[in-house]
Parts: sequence; structure tokens; C-alpha cells
Amino acid sequence: MKLNRLMHLFVLSSSLYLAACAETQLAEGGIGGTGISVGPISGFGSIIQNGVHYDVRQARFTRDGVIVPNQSHYRVGEIVKIQGIINADGTTGQAVQVDYGSLLQGEMTALGSDGKSLYVLNQLVRTDSLTVLHGFKLLSDLKPGNVLQISGARDAQGVIRANSLTLQQTSFVAGSSSQLIEGRITQVNAAKQTLIVNGLTIDYSQIVMNALPAENQYVQVTSQASLQNHTLVASTLTPAQEFVTFAQGEEAELEGLVTA
Repeated sequence: MKLNRLMHLFVLSSSLYLAACAETQLAEGGIGGTGISVGPISGFGSIIQNGVHYDVRQARFTRDGVIVPNQSHYRVGEIVKIQGIINADGTTGQAVQVDYGSLLQGEMTALGSDGKSLYVLNQLVRTDSLTVLHGFKLLSDLKPGNVLQISGARDAQGVIRANSLTLQQTSFVAGSSSQLIEGRITQVNAAKQTLIVNGLTIDYSQIVMNALPAENQYVQVTSQASLQNHTLVASTLTPAQEFVTFAQGEEAELEGLVTA
């Protein structure tokens, strides 16, 4: 398996999970067959990912779980999961399904002092020379209150390494703008109806749920409220999938960070 460059971000733990699920070969290119590819988009004119040009004319597209009509709803640098077929030449394929999911979306709370980092919903986000910026040119152009969407992965310390940063709105509009965070629940206070995800306090008192959230559960939280006193009032709280899963016999190609 070749990782190309480690700065292409997707948590390598997925490959460990893969090994636990099924005997599956990690395709490096040159191996044809049905499979899944996970990594950043490097170009269009089809979708180019992990060195493969995917024909997407017959593909189904989703963005944060919502069906979108075509590839124009994705951006260079965003990490997507592509299901389909890689041809025997290893450089072309046909996509059946393309899915994008934001790792983090919300108000920027501060810029880092090093000129390379920022905080979104109090989450530390680091950028580097490979991070693709959309809607602005420099991190210094951003201001607290800007709404950003981030594609990337968390490293072993829980810091988000950004593959792409997109400026969605210059300011948050309560009831209209959306915030999103996902991660494992590390603490639940049933009396106060709060929990903690990645160090952020989530107030789930406005949600009707069939079952109470539990520690170590991996969830996705969305909100249409502004962050108040370091607390996010949740609009939805749903179980989420931390790792990409694979069926028996599928081939897969992943790029990501070594986290352990």
C-alpha cells in the first residue's frame, strides 16, 4: 500500500478497521475491480482522486447526506468516498456513488497566533501548504464569526488537519446558518442534558430522542444556533459512522494520516 503523501488526509485507522472487517486487498492502482476509494479530489473533468480519473456521468452524488445533482457541488481538496470500478489500466474508472461529509462546519472563534491555524467551534484547525482555500486567499482575511466548512481529518492529538477550507458566510445567521461537529462522546450529564464531543459542550435539551446518548458513542451534531458560553445547542444528534466500511472482496485505496 502506498500513502503517496501523508498530508493527504483521511484517518488511516480506516485501513485497520478494514482489516478487521474482511480479507480485502488494498489496491494501489493497476488492479481492476469493484471497490471504494477515499481521499481528496485533485481535479475535475470527471473526478480525479488518488491518481484515477473517474467517469461520473452515471454516478449518484451526496453532500452531507443530501443528494446533489452533479460534481459541481464538490471542491478541489475535499475528501470524498467514491464507490465504483477501477479499470485494469489503474488510471481510469467509473463511479457509481460519490459521497462527501464535512468534518466540521461553523463559526470561526479565533485565528491562531502562528498564522497557520484557526479555531472553529473552539476546535483547533491547522493548515499547511497543501490546504486548499475556497472563497478567500489568506487566513488573515478571515474574521471571528465567519462560517467555515472544513474537510480533513483529526491527527493523533485530536487536532484537525485541513485539506480544504471553504468560507460559506461572512457572519452566522441564527435559524438559517448551520453548524456541524462529529466525534465520540466523552462525557454525559443527564441531569443537565449536556454532553461533550471533542471538548465542546453540547446542550441536547431541545431534542426528542428515543434513547439517551452514551459515552464513547460516535455522533454527528448539527445546530442552527450560535455558540453561547462555549456551549452549542443541538438541533439534531444522530449516530454516525467513524470509519468507512467495506464488503467482503471489495478492493480499496485510502490516503491518510498515521494516528497510531
